[in-house]
Amino acid sequence: MKTIEEKLVDEVKFGYPISRKWSKKQFNQKLQEVRDKFITAGNSIKLVIAYTIYNEEQYIGKSLEECFKINDIDAIHLLDGAWEMGGDSINSTDKTKQIVLDFAKTSPIPVIFEENPHERLWETESEKRNYQLKRIKEKFGTKCYALVRDGDEIIRSSTGRNNIWLKKDLVNWYPDIGLILTYAYHSDIVSMIGARIIPMGEGIHYYSERSMIIHDRNCDLLLNYNPNEGNKGNTERNFVYQSIFFVNLWNIRTSKRLDDKSQFADFQSTQIHNNGKCTYHK
Repeated sequence: MKTIEEKLVDEVKFGYPISRKWSKKQFNQKLQEVRDKFITAGNSIKLVIAYTIYNEEQYIGKSLEECFKINDIDAIHLLDGAWEMGGDSINSTDKTKQIVLDFAKTSPIPVIFEENPHERLWETESEKRNYQLKRIKEKFGTKCYALVRDGDEIIRSSTGRNNIWLKKDLVNWYPDIGLILTYAYHSDIVSMIGARIIPMGEGIHYYSERSMIIHDRNCDLLLNYNPNEGNKGNTERNFVYQSIFFVNLWNIRTSKRLDDKSQFADFQSTQIHNNGKCTYHK
């Protein structure tokens, strides 16, 4: 894994092929320009990739490796365990944990793996995701974004770049919510846009009764990105990040995991009229 400084040198070499003819002084001047372009001043913001996972052995290794297509992440946080209607075990029963721990041994940044702290399944997807946001805030502070990914997703650049710098953009957008487009593998038909860049420190959370709905600290609607419900919410509090998109490999998962995901998708479709009170605790 390359250091930040080595990645900056690559920016000069690949972006300016003529650099091999430059003097050391010319090269260093361009290197400083590139550094100013991509690197934020001081510790102005943290960026943590957030996975909620369960039995992800098929693709989690590949997905973790692709995290480093983003040059300036500070850590990777993974929270394990199934939620009701999304699995049947408190924690993963396959090789997921070992794959993550092996990856962590060679990672240049912290890889934090946490198991379900309860002696029960997570009640809902939202309970699990909100617990993870709470843990990330505790570990990395309020000036932080969580970049939400699934264990079967890979990253692609919209511009042809092999990697990307995010934090310089995110400093300007904080504390708004970022949306990223996701495609199903080998398909330009099945796609959706979802809340993937979540700010800490603002009380922003997932609606406890339904997934894919984001609330503010007062449990008022900020964003509903459920398919076929029209991306409703406060458009002044969100932005679409177009430099990258995700490819989800769910449609080529093993039969068992496809069945699990289908079961949860069927359950989600029954919840469209669920307007129960949000039970999020600040």
